[in-house]
Order: sequence, then structure tokens, then C-alpha cells
Amino acid sequence: MLYAIKLGPVAVGTGTTYLYLGLRNGGAGILPPVTGDHDRLALCAFVQQAPGEELYCEPSLEPAGALLGFRPAKLPRWAAPIRATLALTVGLGTLLQGTEPPAVELLIEGAAHFWRARPWRFWAHTAPLTVAISGARNEELEGSIMGAGGFEYGLALYHRKGALARMAALMAAGRRSAITEDGYAVTFDKEPAFAVEALDDAYSLPRVPFPVRVEKGRPASPRNLELALLSGALGAVAALSPEQPETSCEVELGDERLSVHVRAPERET
Repeated sequence: MLYAIKLGPVAVGTGTTYLYLGLRNGGAGILPPVTGDHDRLALCAFVQQAPGEELYCEPSLEPAGALLGFRPAKLPRWAAPIRATLALTVGLGTLLQGTEPPAVELLIEGAAHFWRARPWRFWAHTAPLTVAISGARNEELEGSIMGAGGFEYGLALYHRKGALARMAALMAAGRRSAITEDGYAVTFDKEPAFAVEALDDAYSLPRVPFPVRVEKGRPASPRNLELALLSGALGAVAALSPEQPETSCEVELGDERLSVHVRAPERET
């Protein structure tokens, strides 16, 4: 069985395009993608690449696929996580360049737990978390839960202890541009819309997680293990509550394992 989907519009250069993908049953494989804005030509390419297979497509492709043997069908359950991973990878473009699907899947799972838990209900972004990483990487980070103000939601992790206090002092002095704390972060956005739709359908996550690594004060693309680290941190923070101020989360990526232990500060009464 082959199921054809269309993702986009995807920003490229000064314009946009679409990405067509042929997913094989049970995640057995993905046909080489086709880019463009012509549904029929894309589906023709899939027919040539998958002779003899049962052909299905998302309902929006029915007008172009009917004469080629495609039957419209609801997205299969097995295809939903695959589409979500591909949609996030495509939607974030160069930000996830070089990362692998298993690492992206981990990020999505951690982000979904975090979003559903809404830990910003309990702690402001100024309340520093202690985040201890062990296993494939050993480090103690300072964390900050964003979202209490109702504007930007997410989780930031800083390499140096006292980062939140230093940033607050610089902002109070009007020196925002002097802030150069390195670390990792995940923020949540409502765009691109096609990625939101795919993530919500597969993981009940109505936002796009944007991961970033900050190095020497400049944003950079996160690596696979850093996506796993962020996933573990998101999952551990999701389990925090005033009644449970310390939590842990284990993450595996191939042969590498990470343990993330989070301790929240005491809440002011």
C-alpha cells in the first residue's frame, strides 16, 4: 500500500513550493519526495516508482489522483507520526538540517508532554530549575519555564549557573543586547500551519516546537543528541508539580542513553 500526502506551502528562497511524499504501509519506506505545485505530475512520479502497489491519497489529492488509480482515504493511523515528523522537519527547514527522524520524533514526544502539562502554571520564567544530565552527556544546567506571561511558551536551558539572575540584571540596566548566555531552548509557535495540523493530528500538539542551540551568543542548529536532551528535559519538566518538585526522565537514541533529573525551586507563598 502506498499513501500519498502533500505538505506545504514550504518557504523556499523568495517563494513557496509543496512537498509530495509517498508513504509505504507501516512505515516500510518513503518514496523519494517530489517538489513543485503540480499534484498530477507528483502523483505520476509515485505511480512510476511503485508499480503494482495499491494507491491511496489524502482527500485533497483526489482530483489529480483519480485517473491515476489513487483512491482517497483518511490518513492511516500508522502514517500520522511519520507525517508529523516529516512536516516538522520540512517546516523548520535548515534548523533541523542534519538531524535524523528518531531524534525529531523524540523532540515531538517531549514537546507534546510539556504542552499538555502546562508547567508554566506553577513557575515563572524567573524561577531557576536545576537540570542534571547524565549518561551519554554529563552536565548540570539551569532551566527556565516560559509561558507564565501568556506570550512565549517553552523551556530554556543554560550552561552556566546564575544565568537567569545575570540576564535579569542586564535587562534591568537596559543592556539586553549584552545577553550572551549559551545553552538550548524549545519555543512553541502557531506556524507553519501544515506542521501544526500534522502534529495535532498525531500527537495532540497544536503548536510547532522550535529547538535551538545557542553557542557563543549565536543561535545554531541542534544536533541529534541535543534533541534527545531537550526531549528528556521537556518530559521531566512536564511531570513537575508543587506536590512533585523533583522528577526524572530517561531517553534513548540508538545506543545512547540520557537521564534527565529536574528539581524545581521552592514556590513563594
